[in-house]
Amino acid sequence: MANGEKRYRAFISYSWQDKAWGKRIHAWLETYRVPAGAQDAAQLPRSLGRIFRDDDDMAAASDIGEIVRDALDNSESLIVVCSPRSAESKWIEAEVLHFRRTEPGRKVFAVIIDGEPNSGDPETECFPPSLRAVHHADGRGEMPIEPVGLDVRRDGRARTCARLTAGLFDVDFDDIWQRDRRRTEKRQRIAVGAFAALSIVFACLATLATYFGLHARSTLLRFHVVRAEEQLNREGNVILAAKYALAGMRLSPRNTREYRSVLGMVMQQAGESLPPLAHDGQVWTATFSPDGARVLTASYDGTARLWDASRGTLLATLHHDDAVLNARFSADGTRIVTASFDGSAKVWDAANGRLSATLRGHDGQVLSARFSPDGLRVVTASNDHTAKVWSAEDGRLIATLEDHDAEVLSAAFSADGRRIVTASVDQTAKVWAVDGRLLFSLRGHDLEVVGAEFSPNGRLIVTAGGDMTARLWSASRGRLVATLRGHEGEVLSARFSPDSSSVVTASSDGTARIWRARDGWRADVLRGHRDQVSSAAFSTDGSRIATASNDGTARVWNAADGRLVATLSGHVVVRDAAFSPDGHQVVTASWDNTAKIWQLPEERAIEISESLGGSPALRSAIRAGAQSLLVRMDAHDCWTLANGASSGLSVMARLASQR
Repeated sequence: MANGEKRYRAFISYSWQDKAWGKRIHAWLETYRVPAGAQDAAQLPRSLGRIFRDDDDMAAASDIGEIVRDALDNSESLIVVCSPRSAESKWIEAEVLHFRRTEPGRKVFAVIIDGEPNSGDPETECFPPSLRAVHHADGRGEMPIEPVGLDVRRDGRARTCARLTAGLFDVDFDDIWQRDRRRTEKRQRIAVGAFAALSIVFACLATLATYFGLHARSTLLRFHVVRAEEQLNREGNVILAAKYALAGMRLSPRNTREYRSVLGMVMQQAGESLPPLAHDGQVWTATFSPDGARVLTASYDGTARLWDASRGTLLATLHHDDAVLNARFSADGTRIVTASFDGSAKVWDAANGRLSATLRGHDGQVLSARFSPDGLRVVTASNDHTAKVWSAEDGRLIATLEDHDAEVLSAAFSADGRRIVTASVDQTAKVWAVDGRLLFSLRGHDLEVVGAEFSPNGRLIVTAGGDMTARLWSASRGRLVATLRGHEGEVLSARFSPDSSSVVTASSDGTARIWRARDGWRADVLRGHRDQVSSAAFSTDGSRIATASNDGTARVWNAADGRLVATLSGHVVVRDAAFSPDGHQVVTASWDNTAKIWQLPEERAIEISESLGGSPALRSAIRAGAQSLLVRMDAHDCWTLANGASSGLSVMARLASQR
């Protein structure tokens, strides 16, 4: 069929839940350029032409159905973005049927982003029914077929574009692909030449700095990393970040690992990371298993899902009859507990996702569920004003904790498993024995207590309140130790560091704050989020903090001094962020119906001489900029603080010290 007979080269059909992928594939195709040799040989156009995607072309339409039909009729080909969501979409089914019935000879391409084709399992099947049948005009004799699908998980952007181009124009794929690769290699050679020139410039700067005796070569190498991170985290310029990192790798091969970490951040920000862990509703929590091999997510779609943390593949789906707000592993990683709005909690075998026990007995929604440290019991909190203790092995009810006058928002065990603390809308937290006896109440908040937990050493309890404060209490008697004041909005979470020495709080005022646990002294304010911070948590070793915010980002901070380590961008609203056990990854949960796994950059340690005594001047100089670097020269020499500026290398300060 001649090009002039149709307005569109192709029509992209996708589920609204796969909107991000629809936009991405549309951008790929509209920006793709056919390799020069191939276009001359086959008299092909330079670009693929117009590609129809409903979000762009139907925004001002009064009759969406008519516009879609017209676009389908005026498209040479149909591209179906295939996933388990699209396989269940009646809208996509109607589009495919209309396209195939109006002109049976036109081409249909399946682009797989998730699931398996022709699996027969509703959980994984990614082809709509109409894509698996041959259409006959009389409606008879339809037979299942197996169309060859393009799998972006395997093929990637370049190969997917080349395969679609070959199919759209009926040309040889291998010819397109080989010419495309040669074009890419040529561009890379040009880029390498530019990077080499940039490296020469910085090498000259390094020579000049060495002349002045500042050991600036090491500082210059650090400068590449700092500038790359700055372009990512502050400016959002992926291309410049990649240039700085590649120039640094060429200048200093022995620091390749450090630069690869930055390039990993570039890839993530460019969208080249593990596939998102997709749900059909908002994702509220996400956490790693104790061994770091799996990720557990909880969603409003009525499921919790278990994923392979290294590949992002779905391992098991855990079903409830209503939203799942909370899901956790036991300490040994063998069990999972889920809490649901359907009024139940459930215990599952973490190895295979099989249901072990259903904890049913609350008269309202279950808002929280946690294991005891030994994994043998579960405590649940409900808006029926109670918490309950259960056997994790057989689901037997052990005790009901009844004394609150309003919803119980959370419940948690102490580290020795002998006590439980509950937090309630009635403005109190209460401490209980595991047999259900009330030991004492923690009173002092002026509004609801949204969370409470014991310190790992069992000596303190921290509570988070809607009254803009968090409070520290003696775990043995309930005496108030300190009131953590300073937030200008409600405190949404409060958690201890693993060594019990610090507390981090998250607030609707857009900040997180670090406090000293023994007296409530405020150590640092973590500023940078543009909306409320929903949660904040320490890494397993306590060296870092992850914050989740409604501004669509999660951020990672150095817990010792509050410096920003990384900004994880790509979500809409982030509700939860948790570290992997080794601290190298973070998993985020978002209201955009996905969770994401992020690889963190390695942070360079800054050594501070004991002879300086951690002076305020030095700490202020270090915190003055993310580019700061402290270099120790010799036992009797000075310390130099250097900062890389865009115009070259400038010395910020020189601090002398004597032993």
